[in-house]
Amino acid sequence: MSELDGINQLIIRLLSEIESIPAENEETDNLVSKLHELFQQRQLFIEQIINNELSVDEKALREQIDLTNQLSKRAQAISQNRKDLLSIGKSNKRKIQVYKAIDSDR
Repeated sequence: MSELDGINQLIIRLLSEIESIPAENEETDNLVSKLHELFQQRQLFIEQIINNELSVDEKALREQIDLTNQLSKRAQAISQNRKDLLSIGKSNKRKIQVYKAIDSDR
C-alpha cells in the first residue's frame, strides 16, 4: 500500500499545484497530463489489490474509496473553474471584437 500512498500524495500535490497556477499558464497542460497518468496508475494499483483477495483489507479499501470520491470532487471543481474561466475569456474576446468593429465603423 505504500506505493499507492505515494501515488495518492503525488495526486494531491499536483491538484494543489494546478489550483495555484493561472489557467493560461502553459505548464497547466503538462500537469493535467501527469495527473491523468497518476490516476491511471492509482486505478491499476487498486484493481491489483482487489484482485489479490488474500491481501484485501476492507477498511483500507473503504479509505481508498473515500479518497477517490474526495479527489474526484476536487478535480471536478478545478475542471469547472477552468471551464468557467475559458468561457469568460471567450465572452470577453467577443466583446472586444464588437468594440473593435464599432470603432472601425467610425
